Amino acid sequence: MFQVLISLNPKKVTGVDNIPPKILNCSAQSISVPLSRIVNKMIETNIFLDDLKKAKVTPLYKKDDPFVMKNYRHVSILSSTPKVFEKVINDQLCTYFENIFHNFLAAFRPKYGCQTTLLRMIEDWKMALDNNEHVGAILMDLSKAFDCLPHNLIALKLKAYGFSDNSVSLVHNYLTNRKQRVKIGKVHSSWTETIKGVPQGSILGPLIFNIFINDIFLLY
Repeated sequence: MFQVLISLNPKKVTGVDNIPPKILNCSAQSISVPLSRIVNKMIETNIFLDDLKKAKVTPLYKKDDPFVMKNYRHVSILSSTPKVFEKVINDQLCTYFENIFHNFLAAFRPKYGCQTTLLRMIEDWKMALDNNEHVGAILMDLSKAFDCLPHNLIALKLKAYGFSDNSVSLVHNYLTNRKQRVKIGKVHSSWTETIKGVPQGSILGPLIFNIFINDIFLLY
């Protein structure tokens, strides 16, 4: 737990709990033991505390007309404290899925990326052309994909990958009953529940997205 705390980025913005990540870094020696007990208790009970599920959303202006909503990009700011829990779970899930993820799944994975994908595609295309075969590509826009994942289907996929009922329950509880509110300056909206998607800016979000789309390669 101590290593997790000191690995937090101290430059991250403070979330709803008003605890700066720098404070967690500086007090890691003192709070690592009690925080470990809290994390272990959440894992034992399959409950991720509701107070840790809240996020504040800030709209950032991109370009063009500032009075048009689509010209803003929303940024979800999470507290640093729940990221300690996420880091612990993320390490275990990464180890579990290391030999389950398809080799073609390149996003959000160590030693994978755009370069490995492009190299594989180029080599596949060259081989196809050498064999007088046709080459084609299908492009999809996944820019909103993180916000659209249904929680119940994520739970079913975890079950299909061999997760125990308790593990599925813990991840499902982590995803559900999340709330967010928009903050502009010193003014903020009322809390609204998010009914689908993975938390933007979270540690577990990209990993859960990979778990969700991994089986698409079974069609390959």
